[in-house]
Amino acid sequence: HFGFEMVIFRAERGVVPVAWASHLAITDESGERFLYDQRSEIGGRVDRSVPGGGYDLAIGLDVAPGILDLTAAPWTIVGASGVDHLSAEGTATSGTRFGLDLAIDSHGLPPALHDTDGYVDFGPAGGSYYYSRPRMDASGILTLGDETLQVTGDAWFDHQWGDFIAVGGGGWDWFAVNLADGTALTLSLVRNADGSYPLVYGTLVDADGTTRHLDRDSFSVDTSATWDSPLTGVRYPAAWHITIPGEALVIDLVPTVAAQELDTRSTTGVIYWEGSQVVTASRAGVPLEGRAYVELTGYRPPGT
Repeated sequence: HFGFEMVIFRAERGVVPVAWASHLAITDESGERFLYDQRSEIGGRVDRSVPGGGYDLAIGLDVAPGILDLTAAPWTIVGASGVDHLSAEGTATSGTRFGLDLAIDSHGLPPALHDTDGYVDFGPAGGSYYYSRPRMDASGILTLGDETLQVTGDAWFDHQWGDFIAVGGGGWDWFAVNLADGTALTLSLVRNADGSYPLVYGTLVDADGTTRHLDRDSFSVDTSATWDSPLTGVRYPAAWHITIPGEALVIDLVPTVAAQELDTRSTTGVIYWEGSQVVTASRAGVPLEGRAYVELTGYRPPGT
């Protein structure tokens, strides 16, 4: 089993040219290895002419100080209305080539709007429109070095945009969990620099697509272990116990591979951890299988 992440960030600030950054990562769970690559571009393009109001994004340039690789094949995300195609190939820091070519399909399930109406208020920091498609079928090709694998599985699509610059100043913990009974769960815990949490919320999606907002009093997240990165020295939480009493849900998460850290200072200026999880869950005492991803930002000490 493998986990994957493919993300495109877009930043626009006044008269400064639009900046793009993209990250690609594969977690080889049985092989206990984590591969990632990154790209950035100034300017770039977005094609909004796709029928149905879709999008066609491409990050085509590897950027290093003073060097542009114009021969690199673009990383692309193309699609509309919950039917998408992902294509990208990168090189990990170990020199291993890896990539994916996947079709993902939500099969008509409606998007889940976060914070009830799809708008998350960050207060003085602005706001964000945010929706997810938490249960999408995925199929296609995964490449790892000389191996080419035909794969099927699940995908989770997030789309977030707005006028926010930063929230809290201390980073955030983000959880995405799919359970075997069709339940999908998102939790977001946003920290201040002093360790307090100005923004905590969740979204629970039933098997039929019905969405329910969870306020901070509806659930709890407790950390039971930590992991220290041997590459950056950053200490991250590394195991979580989640309870949602109103849903009779208990979820325990442990990373499938400890080292799922991305040092993206060359493209986004940040170091973060994002990776797949081993899920142990139950509803009203009945065990449930599941899959999950966790994203952790803001754990890099100031000045490092």
